[in-house]
Amino acid sequence: MIKCKKSEDTCKNRGFVDHKCNCYCPEGLKGDDCNTIASNDCGGIIDLVPGKKVEITSPNYPNNYDVGKICYWLLRVSTKHKPDSND
Repeated sequence: MIKCKKSEDTCKNRGFVDHKCNCYCPEGLKGDDCNTIASNDCGGIIDLVPGKKVEITSPNYPNNYDVGKICYWLLRVSTKHKPDSND
């Protein structure tokens, strides 16, 4: 068994330490700690703040976007607050 210097806490956003002692990130995320969006041209990181409304739209909204385009959004919220989503 390999003993890693990284702890499970090192990998954020549901990433985990793999057999090579690197963070294995969920789809759409990358980086040493899984805290970076994998796509440079679509998506992003949004820090949700109580009382502040955020609107997420698809690329080229309201027009169509490229077929096969995949956007990744990382929504972060304080553990003290619960986000409210409306249609």
